[in-house]
Amino acid sequence: MSSSSRPFACIGIGAPIMDSLAQVPDSFLSQVGGAKGGMEYLDTPAMEKALLSLQGQLHHVPGGSAANTTQALAQLGQPVTFLGKLGNDSAAEIYRNHFQQAGGDVSRFKQGDLPNARCLSLVTPDSQRTMRTNLGAALTLSPQDITLADFQDCRHAHLEGYLLFNPELTLHILKLARQAHCTISLDLASFEVVQAAREQLTDILGTYIDIVFANEDEAKAFLGPDKTYPDLALELNQLCQVAAVKVGKDGSFIARDAQVTPIPPPKRHPRLGHHWRGRC
Repeated sequence: MSSSSRPFACIGIGAPIMDSLAQVPDSFLSQVGGAKGGMEYLDTPAMEKALLSLQGQLHHVPGGSAANTTQALAQLGQPVTFLGKLGNDSAAEIYRNHFQQAGGDVSRFKQGDLPNARCLSLVTPDSQRTMRTNLGAALTLSPQDITLADFQDCRHAHLEGYLLFNPELTLHILKLARQAHCTISLDLASFEVVQAAREQLTDILGTYIDIVFANEDEAKAFLGPDKTYPDLALELNQLCQVAAVKVGKDGSFIARDAQVTPIPPPKRHPRLGHHWRGRC
């Protein structure tokens, strides 16, 4: 089957996480530890404590880096599916139903024996987002769960960078996606991911990835803090066919064939109905 005749435009791959969002002062971040603006993991007791301290202030929505991208494509009318492991609780059922109602195919979700993954997304007054995550069932996704059949009928595979914390799983997914003749994109996800995966990242980008997405923090963590945004995009483009560097209110810089195109930020998408931020 040719790629053009495959029914799914994209398969998203990552953690199906139930997001809990809250507006907080900077002082609250000391309660969850770690650096502002990035993502770090919390164990189950620490997550429950943080959620309890914000009770009544939280807004719950299905999320996850690759899942958000995939659902956005579904809302734009593209046929999509998703590969990730849901939990054994009501949050998992809500998540599955929400993804299906958004227009996504749910046949490639896996089922785990732990509660569903959760992410506490803390937004400070400067609009910076700090994430603390407990992966629950999503963390138990393994190479044994995933076969070539999961990529059948898919033209493109989009991976979230958080998978890089599990190199064996990431390489298994990338090899299967290539074997299925999918094009592949990777969102680097956070500067912590880049720091943890730096040794493998150059090889992964050069060998498997067609399109890489990075915000300014991730790109600088990988390539150096003193480079301009166009230079960051160009250096990433040396490894991939297309590189996109997202820079918040300044939009993004897209590099292809050693040429950089600046893209101004849209204020509002008419169909998705919310503001986009380059850090997301």
